[in-house]
Amino acid sequence: MSDTVSAAKPAAAPARPFFSSGPCAKRPGYNVADLQLDVLGRSHRSALGKKTLGLACSETARILGLPAGYRVAVVAGSDTGAV
Repeated sequence: MSDTVSAAKPAAAPARPFFSSGPCAKRPGYNVADLQLDVLGRSHRSALGKKTLGLACSETARILGLPAGYRVAVVAGSDTGAV
């Protein structure tokens, strides 16, 4: 018995075809070739990983305009309650 499912091709293309794997659409002009890959595969404990995570947190706080004393953190996303 096969578990494969076939789907018919949609009749029309979406109005906004900037597809993404998550709930957010890619911005117009997005190009995967523009991604910086120097931290890909590096541990969050490496000097480069720590620097990159720190920059991600500080830039997020700046962009959101968080008040002084507020901090942004990167935590596990598995929702196991471990945090």
